[in-house]
Amino acid sequence: MVAITGCAVLFVLESNFAAEQLAIIGYYCLVAGVVQKVWQMKKETKTVSGD
Repeated sequence: MVAITGCAVLFVLESNFAAEQLAIIGYYCLVAGVVQKVWQMKKETKTVSGD
């Protein structure tokens, strides 16, 4: 959320390059968070099923 807000502010301030870089960083953080959550859910499933 911080990255999205920062992008909007940077675009308003006409710092397009910085806004684009922040958007890329935000996207990678989003992907990393999703991967982490999937990994956590997969790990919890193994613990519950006893595999």
